[in-house]
Order: sequence, then C-alpha cells, then structure tokens
Amino acid sequence: MTVDTEGRFFDREFKVWAHTVSRSQLLLRSPKGALPTRVDIGFSGVSFVMLRSQHSQLRLRRASAGEAERLADWLLPTDGDLYAVESDGRVGFVAATSLAVSEDEGEFADVSEVFTPAGPYAGLIDPSAWPSPAEARESQHRWS
Repeated sequence: MTVDTEGRFFDREFKVWAHTVSRSQLLLRSPKGALPTRVDIGFSGVSFVMLRSQHSQLRLRRASAGEAERLADWLLPTDGDLYAVESDGRVGFVAATSLAVSEDEGEFADVSEVFTPAGPYAGLIDPSAWPSPAEARESQHRWS
C-alpha cells in the first residue's frame, strides 16, 4: 500500500494489537465493535516504534522531512520508510520497510491478513487451538 504525505484517515479507534521482535512486525487493529468491518494496519521490517497504545480517528501518512530530521538520532539509514500516526492531536512514528492495510469482516481474534504470528502461542491464533496446560508442560519438558 502506498501512503503519501496526505495520508489515509480512519474514523475509528485503533489499538496496538501485536508486535513481534522476531519477525519485526507491528499490527494496529480496529475491531468491528458496532461497525460491520475490522481494519488491520500491518507494518513489516519494523525498526523503530514511538506510539501510544490506543488511537482514535487515526491518520496514517508518510512523515515529513522535518519530522524525519528531528528523529534522525534514533534512526539508521537502513530503517526503511518513516510513517507518522496521528491521533488526538499527537503524532507517533513507525519506521518500517512495508505497510499493508486490510479491511474485512473478521472477528476479534481472527488471524490477520497483514500480520503473521511468530509461533504457536503468539499473535492472533484462535485460542481454541492453544494446547491444554498438560500439553504445554509436556512441550516445555521436551525443550529442557
């Protein structure tokens, strides 16, 4: 998805839903609630995050040259694109190599189209797929 300096506006609430260091991913999600769809904003190749955990009426745009210059001490030349996340009069930032937005009719805990869980206990897998406590203990014993 291409996001320019004008950006894309979402008139709904978002939360930081998942962040994995091992896969360098970040997911912002707006669940359906009273709306007919949910919206997921997925960042990949994430190297820098400066965000609040909750956002309303979110605007997502490319950061300006001035914003990038103010953050230059925190960023490396290989950090990808710098995105600005505006909400409630505040601006947060994410440096990432790619960005994707998905709007669908998925439920609260359904897997995202723009975020890949890092393992069997991570991300947005269906809780019914989680092992029982006994299975989890057995799995731990095999690795110790």
